Amino acid sequence: MYIKQDSYQKRKFVLYLIGILILKHLLINIRILIMHLVIQQNISISQHQLVVLSKLKDTIERMELMLSHIQEELLLGENNKLNI
Repeated sequence: MYIKQDSYQKRKFVLYLIGILILKHLLINIRILIMHLVIQQNISISQHQLVVLSKLKDTIERMELMLSHIQEELLLGENNKLNI
């Protein structure tokens, strides 16, 4: 029973890490897309659009921070299990 639960926890941990990596990749792609549209294409955007982009950037940064905290907690939890 303990072996099955330990195996389940390891699979769950790996899936969380994969999910975090996918989300980070998506956030990076969103940031690159915004930079590409605004900077490289010299698209003129309104003040309202700048505000929306700024809010999106803030949301992306908060999500990245949250993901890094989750990743740290997962790694610490896994390391604590290995030390027991």
